[in-house]
Amino acid sequence: MSVKALCNLSLGLDLFRRMQSAKCQPNRLAHSRTVSRLAVTTRSGIHV
Repeated sequence: MSVKALCNLSLGLDLFRRMQSAKCQPNRLAHSRTVSRLAVTTRSGIHV
């Protein structure tokens, strides 16, 4: 794995943890924003 791939992976995991904690909050807007950011991170990670 390249350094960039590892960096994207750790970013994705960080966003995933934030997404999990966002599920516990009633703020759906913040949750959906986190989900879309996670999707972007995942897509960019695939194209490394």
